[in-house]
Amino acid sequence: MRIFPALLIAVPLALGQSNPDLSGVWKANAEKTKMERPLGDTGYYVWVQQSGAVIKEKTLLMGAHFEQRSEAAYDTSAPETTNMMRGEKMASKATWSGGTLSIDTTGHMEGHEVTIKEKWTLSPDNKTLTVARDTGRGEDTIVFDRQPDSESSVFTGPPRMAKDVYLNVKELDVPAYELGEVMQNFTHALGVNCQFCHVRGKMDSDEKDKKVFARTMIHMTHGINQDVFKGKFKVSCYTCHRGQKEPLIRPAETAEAMTH
Repeated sequence: MRIFPALLIAVPLALGQSNPDLSGVWKANAEKTKMERPLGDTGYYVWVQQSGAVIKEKTLLMGAHFEQRSEAAYDTSAPETTNMMRGEKMASKATWSGGTLSIDTTGHMEGHEVTIKEKWTLSPDNKTLTVARDTGRGEDTIVFDRQPDSESSVFTGPPRMAKDVYLNVKELDVPAYELGEVMQNFTHALGVNCQFCHVRGKMDSDEKDKKVFARTMIHMTHGINQDVFKGKFKVSCYTCHRGQKEPLIRPAETAEAMTH
């Protein structure tokens, strides 16, 4: 009779330990990873912090002239969790099955429906994390090797600045990982796409006059914020453009633009 209570205690403990702990700093192994766009010299890091049902993920891709960062959190005990991806809200459902973490994410980006399905699997020796990702346009398999905890410094150390990473960046004194979000804000403010200012495939080119003129506008807004609002961010492209290529200067123009 004394054994039965012990079994009642042991079973919940075993169930609680069934899901692996993915916590750690991971770096993609370029030779083992299979992606639509090969990693090449790009460093691909993931920092996972797992506590109970909550899994937090920080991602960093960095190269000589490239840097992208993102953060997300998932709760396997919740119906879904919401994260931001490139300025858009995305809903994710995270579940465990047989020691594998499945993350199904849906949302919209630039007017298109986005569906991402991921499966995270930890090796028996806890040294390798494999992420199988299906975006509907192709399947990637990223194989991450565990790194020393000290490698978390790539996330916590001083960020590289955009002007030191990307080619021909002027007027924008922002961290490199924020440049993509800044560019997105410009496109939303003017209701245009990247090719309005940039030459496809040659983003550093000054071939288009609109890109050169955009620097003048950035300098102008910076000056207004600095001189008029004592350094506070109050004026942006959207302040005047409101989603239009040309600034709207009369109330009647604003009303007419909103009806089209």
